[in-house]
Amino acid sequence: MADVSSKLRVSELDFDTIKSNLKNFLSDQNEFADYNFDGSAMSVLLDLLSYNTHYNAFYLNMIVNEMFLDTASIRNSVVSRAKHLGYTPQSVRGAKAYVDLTIYPPDTPSTIVIAKDTQFASTVNGVAYVFATTTSTTINVNANGIYTSANVELSQGLPLTHRYTANTNDPDQKYILPNANTDTSTLVVKIQTSASDSNTFVYSVANDTTTVNATSNV
Repeated sequence: MADVSSKLRVSELDFDTIKSNLKNFLSDQNEFADYNFDGSAMSVLLDLLSYNTHYNAFYLNMIVNEMFLDTASIRNSVVSRAKHLGYTPQSVRGAKAYVDLTIYPPDTPSTIVIAKDTQFASTVNGVAYVFATTTSTTINVNANGIYTSANVELSQGLPLTHRYTANTNDPDQKYILPNANTDTSTLVVKIQTSASDSNTFVYSVANDTTTVNATSNV
């Protein structure tokens, strides 16, 4: 019969200590009084038990670490914990440039409109970059007959558009952005009324839930 007074020290989780504790535990049992625990067969079985215990201890320790914001090391774990605090994780951010534009059109229009997402190419230290306008800009001709505009905001990166078909039967449907380098500060969400109605409405992030109602575009 096993000696219930003999206990395993479960707080020691490195491989060698686990094996030593198992050996000491078994040697205290009457059923294994004459066993040679350093023999090849028994040693292999003890190694197997020790490896299994060590792997499980390591795995469970990693799981527990990912459950707390202080110790999580995987981004998805940190994001998941941050959601509970109402925090939106920040994405990558493209560089901003504020430029003065001078345009020389072939004719003399009254105004020139630079559409949103108009792309500009730039080279810095031999590296090519693409910037795009963040808003639409209207340029008027000045007294000297020159078309100029100051402090036009440009954002680094290529403008992308992704379309998704909403499944109204799934209240938890997610719309995944396929580009991991998406700058969410420039994200614009537009919702089309239906497949047959092309009218769209811009939706924004709800920063104050006390102002949200059933008709809010958030």
